[in-house]
Amino acid sequence: MQHYDHIVVGSGISGLTLTLLLARQDKKVLLLEKAPHIGGSIARFKRNGVPFDVGFHFTGGFQEDGSGMFDEILRVLELDDVLKPRPLSEGIAHRIAFPSLGLVHEIPCGVGRYRQDLYDSFPKSRKAIDRYFDRFLDVCNRTASMSIRGMAEGPPPTLDGDFITLQEVLDEQFEDKLLKALLSGFCMCHGSRPDEISFANHARIAYALYHSTARVKDGGGAFVSAFRDAFQTLDVDVRCKTTIGQLADIQDRRVNRFILSDGEELTADSCTFTIHPRNILDLIPAEHTTNAFRHRIEDFEPSAGFFSIFGTLDESVPAAHTDTIFSIFPGTDMNEMMSPGYEGHRPLAMLCYDEEVRGNPVNTMTAFELSLAEEVQPWANTCIGRRGKEYAAYKKRRVESILERLSSYMPELDQGFSCLDSASMLTFRDYLNSPYGAAYGIKQKVGQFNLVGKLPLRNLYAAGQSAILPGVLGAMTSAFFIARPLLGKEQFQNYIDGKLCR
Repeated sequence: MQHYDHIVVGSGISGLTLTLLLARQDKKVLLLEKAPHIGGSIARFKRNGVPFDVGFHFTGGFQEDGSGMFDEILRVLELDDVLKPRPLSEGIAHRIAFPSLGLVHEIPCGVGRYRQDLYDSFPKSRKAIDRYFDRFLDVCNRTASMSIRGMAEGPPPTLDGDFITLQEVLDEQFEDKLLKALLSGFCMCHGSRPDEISFANHARIAYALYHSTARVKDGGGAFVSAFRDAFQTLDVDVRCKTTIGQLADIQDRRVNRFILSDGEELTADSCTFTIHPRNILDLIPAEHTTNAFRHRIEDFEPSAGFFSIFGTLDESVPAAHTDTIFSIFPGTDMNEMMSPGYEGHRPLAMLCYDEEVRGNPVNTMTAFELSLAEEVQPWANTCIGRRGKEYAAYKKRRVESILERLSSYMPELDQGFSCLDSASMLTFRDYLNSPYGAAYGIKQKVGQFNLVGKLPLRNLYAAGQSAILPGVLGAMTSAFFIARPLLGKEQFQNYIDGKLCR
């Protein structure tokens, strides 16, 4: 049987990151991907030759001076020369429309500038705004792992803010509903309601997005290409349409043989799963888990997802719409708008950006409206291409509704937008082999112990966006946390220090 130092299951951004970290340290790594191609939700697809991103639309963590967390992660991975940020805007990071109030609020880049913006908009709440941001920054400053060198210290410490929800902090400080809606708007970027996620985790996720919002040239496709090229020079085997089929020869709580889905058997010192926790649970034999462990995973709830539309814009659409994120919040109660049973419009975001198709510039638009698994439950047991006329009608209604909402602010879309495709949570579920099609894996709930690090069998580990924090940065961070025990803390720290000093 062939032997590997490490097996990594799942080739999303966390699996790609972990594979490269291990291979850069002269480890022989096998990367397994169930889909026909690597990349997971970071990959791209094309319609009429036009590329679109599946899940990577924007990120925080880039700074002009190269000191951002994302800048340093790419430097450690030796990908900083090929992956370049493209700031969405030099001044305004996000525009949020509130139709019920008849206003559009512009959120500037930078925590300090945003704080000042809120002073100006809500002068009577100045002291409360200070208390909120002081607490916000205290969480971020005390979370060592929010710096690249701090990752060698392991997962984030438990702080007071981990035991109180974002909603509780907002209600404690503010009465103004609009102000609370603005401060909870980035719940769209982790898929958990303000009354579910801890204040600390919300702060950790929002911090980088407040500082800067950027894309990467060629989007997620640039990441996939960069990792694939890097693997060519390292001892990495990549196998698509293949995953772990069975864990075999388990002795002394250690897996000694891994049987792949194609029947091949091999050995490895360790195996890290970057897939959904429920899929991991299905692989570990019941006799090697406790009831508490199984119930813990079974109690994880899917995060929110999105109904997305993808298309192109013609020259009639002003360029002003292409430099920032534009969102529409139908109300100010994020808990209500993100809850099952809510019958109104859900929060909607839109992002436009330029692509090159056969040497010609093409302006594309992706719009994504918050969605929950319950909304597609009638077709949950169907598969792609066999969902029936009612499902097609559901998608058609939702596309028309999204375009109608956007057109109320940008009338040019009525004639200037060509829809090339749309995707429900079921689309994401089936193409990404992920339960429910949730955008961020599992909800990040107060008091919840996520599946990160060692599993019940000693040489099995868990990583991915369901492990630490969601999003590209959270998923990549989880890979760094797992690389630490696999490589050894001292070796890992020396490796990081050496790359940051180059």
